[in-house]
Amino acid sequence: MLKAITYTEEEEKLIEGFLKSPGFDSSAWEDGQLKDLKKKIKDFYVKEQKNVCVYCRVKMPSNNGRVWDVEHVISRIENGGFMFEPRNLCVSCPDCNVSKGVKKVTNSKAKKSYPRNFIIAHPHFDKYEDHVKVISAGSYYFARTAKGEQTIAVCRLNRFYEVAEYEADGIDLDEIQSLAAQLEAATTQKQRQELCRKLAVASISNIDK
Repeated sequence: MLKAITYTEEEEKLIEGFLKSPGFDSSAWEDGQLKDLKKKIKDFYVKEQKNVCVYCRVKMPSNNGRVWDVEHVISRIENGGFMFEPRNLCVSCPDCNVSKGVKKVTNSKAKKSYPRNFIIAHPHFDKYEDHVKVISAGSYYFARTAKGEQTIAVCRLNRFYEVAEYEADGIDLDEIQSLAAQLEAATTQKQRQELCRKLAVASISNIDK
């Protein structure tokens, strides 16, 4: 779970000014006055997350701002009031950010008080590993809970298959899920190695279909 960023008194005043400005909406995020604050947010979470995307868990060993997107867990378009909320902020890879977009992540209707009940694994409230098993970052993800299923779906974590340029209908997901479950239950290194090999073969076989 992530540590939340803290703002200086000057930054708090800047944020308050934006939130209370007439006609405030999600487009305020692009205002030039926020350039330094946005850089601070991005730099803080890249370091806090140790260069790992909160959703796909792919590690990108670069601090270049172009590699990372500031991620609003609840989309700023959905609720601009949480645009600067520290618990609503993190960084993600551009692919996860775009895939998640403005999709629903909570059933809460709260507009002012930040909710705690989310349908996806929340980077500030949930331990990711409790909900999603990363078989291979960028390739295989196995849901451990309903939240895990929603995280995989909302962020399209199995988009690897689309990059491989073959139809989802041709994927034997039952086989892959079965192998992933066996890998989850494996107790020896030899078993894990064999199951990883089978998973690799299964993915290649599907790509060739």
